[in-house]
Amino acid sequence: MHEPAVELRYSIERGAFVRAGEIWAEWTKELARQIDAGTLDEAEWQSATELYQWSRNVLLAERAHLLHRLNKIHVAGAYGKAAAACEGTLLRSRL
Repeated sequence: MHEPAVELRYSIERGAFVRAGEIWAEWTKELARQIDAGTLDEAEWQSATELYQWSRNVLLAERAHLLHRLNKIHVAGAYGKAAAACEGTLLRSRL
């Protein structure tokens, strides 16, 4: 796999999203340059495509996780500790 792809995957896995964004920006400039020059290797294009799809899924999952945590903070702030202590009780009682 191409070096930016390895570094990008590593950054995303570690939660270093700012660094991942920087790597994507640099790599896409290089890919665009190669496309314009007609020298883009098919394997590198495939690698970029697969990594894009993987990273999109990971980032969407992370976003959902963070939104869930934010909602829990909102509930705790609005209803106090009692609401946080009861979390999940309704679901468990229905099962």
